[in-house]
Amino acid sequence: MINIAICDDDINICNELENILLSYAKKTYLKFDIDIFNSGEKLLNHLNKGNTYDILFLDIEIGDLTGIDIGRYIRETVKNEIIKIVYISSYMSYAMKLFKVRPMDFLIKPINKIELTKSLDTLINLINKQSEYFEFKIGFDKHRVYLKDIIYFVTLKESKKVILKTDKEEFVFYGKIKDIYKSLQEYRFIQPHNSYIVNYDYIKNFKSNKIVLFNGEEISISRYKAKEVKELQIKFMEEI
Repeated sequence: MINIAICDDDINICNELENILLSYAKKTYLKFDIDIFNSGEKLLNHLNKGNTYDILFLDIEIGDLTGIDIGRYIRETVKNEIIKIVYISSYMSYAMKLFKVRPMDFLIKPINKIELTKSLDTLINLINKQSEYFEFKIGFDKHRVYLKDIIYFVTLKESKKVILKTDKEEFVFYGKIKDIYKSLQEYRFIQPHNSYIVNYDYIKNFKSNKIVLFNGEEISISRYKAKEVKELQIKFMEEI
């Protein structure tokens, strides 16, 4: 099940989007659960209760609380980097204002079915990858953590152990960072130096010699890894 929200004060746009989404789901044998909100306040009230979505189609010109305000609130206050925001607007003049919200796409009204379908193909591919998990052992017990929940892996100094960090907890297990990175290379992970593997979706920004995460942590980028990090940054940016 993929949970989708549409937030637009134009009921005709909401209905049009919903119909295209349901048609796409039928053709691809997917299940979509779609909620519709006609104001930003109603959407934020719903999110503040702990509800979330995989994809949010968000109108920019939606009232006093604009789509940009809503996007910033989701990223900065709710601290949700997982919701994939797709902005919809009648205008093309918002690109720079949307940069800090990290949207997945930008669709122009009236909605073009072909463009929306292409966007959905990319979104579903990313969601499927994030639904996969990393498996490891602690003692005799097997553990699984969804890739989307992993912030980073880091080796413990003078030890053969690795720390797996999520937003809520940490796991310590025996492993080699190079083997872990090899198993994750088809996903959205970056290795800034030999001790760390970082989930790209938790990176706030890149500086000349370090990565800054949304939790405030900073991780240095080694000279040896600088070129590879830059190439992966460009690749992951092009995916969205």
